[in-house]
Amino acid sequence: MLKAETLHVGFPDRLLLAPQGRFALVELKAPGGKLRKGQVIVCGWLHRLGFTVHVLDHPDEVMEFYRRWLD
Repeated sequence: MLKAETLHVGFPDRLLLAPQGRFALVELKAPGGKLRKGQVIVCGWLHRLGFTVHVLDHPDEVMEFYRRWLD
């Protein structure tokens, strides 16, 4: 998993990379946290390009996503 610190402001926090070219874009928020305006814009842009951004805001949700994604 890579932390996307150096990418464009508003780009999702994490880029998950796995064998066979699999990847996921993940934005981690504090419990109940919402996307900032710049994040909404970037996520919309990525969605229009055909990408999915997974927004996760609870530790249990994060672990469950990783388990499902790695299967």
